[in-house]
Amino acid sequence: MSLATAPEWLAFDPVLCVGGSWVTPKGASLDQVETLAREAAALKA
Repeated sequence: MSLATAPEWLAFDPVLCVGGSWVTPKGASLDQVETLAREAAALKA
């Protein structure tokens, strides 16, 4: 699971949401996590 493949997963009817460690990678700053979380929240199936 990654930001790149998340839309494919979201396209499956039984999948309601996706998540992954890409949103909070080890050593990321709060600004980086915020940016990644906003990108994830904007995903569309």
